[in-house]
Amino acid sequence: MSISTGNTDEQWKNKCKQLKRKINQIEEASKVASLSISRGKVAVNRLKLEYSILLERLEAKAVLPQESESDDDDEYAITEGKRVIKRKKPMVSQPRDPDLPKRPLNPYLVFCDMEKERIKKEAEAEGKDIDLSKTLGELWRSMSLDDRKPYVKVYNEDKERYQRQMSEYESRNPKKQKLEPKTENPPSES
Repeated sequence: MSISTGNTDEQWKNKCKQLKRKINQIEEASKVASLSISRGKVAVNRLKLEYSILLERLEAKAVLPQESESDDDDEYAITEGKRVIKRKKPMVSQPRDPDLPKRPLNPYLVFCDMEKERIKKEAEAEGKDIDLSKTLGELWRSMSLDDRKPYVKVYNEDKERYQRQMSEYESRNPKKQKLEPKTENPPSES
């Protein structure tokens, strides 16, 4: 029986050595991971510092106009060195009045409206795949002034219709008068 107890003791010793090796490997991996984490934290802090410095520099370069009593809120300026760039704020579109008459189409659009179906059918008959807007544009440019007259005539008739309907619309819906006209402040003498 002493032989079997010697084998089990050796097996336990081997098992202990294997476990110690695994512990050492895990400890090494843990050290490497903690070193990587600390390096990552340092990099993040450095980037945060760079970001704040760049933001301060940008704010120093960008000079926004001082608030004034005028109603010039639709523009703002950014200076780059000596150059001033003015940009408009995006306008908010107002809902369209459904009773407002539609504007007349210009002669080119009248031509496109009248000829697009014919050109589509011709292209389908020939089995061609065409860019309709490009073809219409080329045809319009190649037309003489005499060839354009029917489309100009339709435009003029539509324009008269629009003016007539607008005058009726304005008589039904008078415009609201502004109480105070908008005036710009004269430049101050310094």
